[in-house]
Amino acid sequence: MVFTGEASWRWRMLLPSADRGYETFWRQAVRWLALGAGDPVAVLPVAAAAPGDPLALRVAVRDASFQPMPDAELELRISGPDGRLQQVAAAADTDKQSSGLFSASFTPAQPGVYKVTARARRGSADAGTASTSFLVGGADVEMTDPRMNLPVLNRLAAASGGQLLQANQVSALLEALRLNAPAAALAARRDLWHNGWSLGMIISMLAAEWLLRRRWGLK
Repeated sequence: MVFTGEASWRWRMLLPSADRGYETFWRQAVRWLALGAGDPVAVLPVAAAAPGDPLALRVAVRDASFQPMPDAELELRISGPDGRLQQVAAAADTDKQSSGLFSASFTPAQPGVYKVTARARRGSADAGTASTSFLVGGADVEMTDPRMNLPVLNRLAAASGGQLLQANQVSALLEALRLNAPAAALAARRDLWHNGWSLGMIISMLAAEWLLRRRWGLK
């Protein structure tokens, strides 16, 4: 870890007194640095899939000094959500034999959580064990393919009366907003008593009060 933060004290000085973000950052950084290295045998993350879709399982096998072990024998066991245990054959990647990566194919039959356990051996010696879990059938369909879907966007624009513009058409967007913006009405603020009618009404009311008070003998 390299943190060239010779002016990090400014970060703390600019924070409110109750904000503990600076201290939390350093505590977590020291805790991360103090953690031990990962296991030599590791099951790589499994992509999201639906039941019936073939899954590619990949395992990295290294020795105690973290050197690749392409000549290892790998055993994969998969436990399904129903508790049934399956054994899957794994083989070293042909295009990356020196990397110590092994691949296997597995097709889940039902949705749920699966647990895969990898055990590596070199001859009669145990080289390490790793396990991980993955979910089948719980993927977000919207995030399965987050790439821009132009046909869908065109249909939405047509249905809503809008227009689909590309990133390089910013000038066209500004022109469209300018043409479709409603004409701004000039608002003028005026006080009601700043006219002759208000002045006349006030004088009339004062005169009526004076006449009534004189008539009724009031001072």
